[in-house]
Amino acid sequence: MPFLEHASQKGCHARELSKQIERAQALLARHEPGRRARFVKKSEGQNPFEFDATLKAKAEKLLGIKGYVTNIPSTELSNDELVRYYHELWNVEQAFRMSKSDLQARPIFHHIELTIKAHMLICFMALMMGKYLEIKTGMSLKRIRDALWRVHEVHLRHESSPTIHIKRIHDKEPQIQTIADALGSEFPH
Repeated sequence: MPFLEHASQKGCHARELSKQIERAQALLARHEPGRRARFVKKSEGQNPFEFDATLKAKAEKLLGIKGYVTNIPSTELSNDELVRYYHELWNVEQAFRMSKSDLQARPIFHHIELTIKAHMLICFMALMMGKYLEIKTGMSLKRIRDALWRVHEVHLRHESSPTIHIKRIHDKEPQIQTIADALGSEFPH
């Protein structure tokens, strides 16, 4: 079910459109087709390429209009909800960028399907924990990661005793305390 919305940043789109038109005209002046030149088309005339005025007119007519297409009936999801969910996609895209960079999900050096799936599960769980900590602490994942790298912990246990003594070094920093408070009782140490 298609749904159209007028974009509020029409000026930004108009600048982008004029840049595309200028690029197409510059390519035609040099007799080059260019790769992915929006307003350049093959010609049947003397020159192999020409400016596509029909496409330009269509682009100008649609300037500032954004379309949304979904297979979800409007009884289940209103147009306003659809637009709101679409605008939230940047969170998903940010999460995938974060998993590639900050969490170093790639490259994967595993060759067996089960170990690849396990690797991706661990990365996904780390992503979930990172997002949870971002929400709870108000800090970026990079700041959280950098703060946690400064924490050193030693677990000591003598052979004759089942008691484990935990010694932390540098855990009195305010950022570390904020992270520890966010984890609370869910993660005891």
